[in-house]
Amino acid sequence: MLELIYAAGLRVSELVSLKQGDVDVHTGVVVCHGKGSKERRVPIGKSAIHWLQRYDSIKPAMESLLPNLFLDRGKPLTANSHGPHKEACGKDWS
Repeated sequence: MLELIYAAGLRVSELVSLKQGDVDVHTGVVVCHGKGSKERRVPIGKSAIHWLQRYDSIKPAMESLLPNLFLDRGKPLTANSHGPHKEACGKDWS
């Protein structure tokens, strides 16, 4: 997630609203929906593509059936989710 935020210059709200169909690892493009429902196409690099493919390969099969790209314990991730992704940053997000 951090690599994608950095590589594509995404806001957290854009990251958590990404759907699986918004990311095309073959062309290296992410379609994100930002402020005012504006859609923008953003290129991403090889490192972000690598981590997205790795994430997809370890995601449980049931989670692959949901439209959201990132999930927190089987539910769509939100900007206020408290999960391991925040703990990994070593920061108190409360």
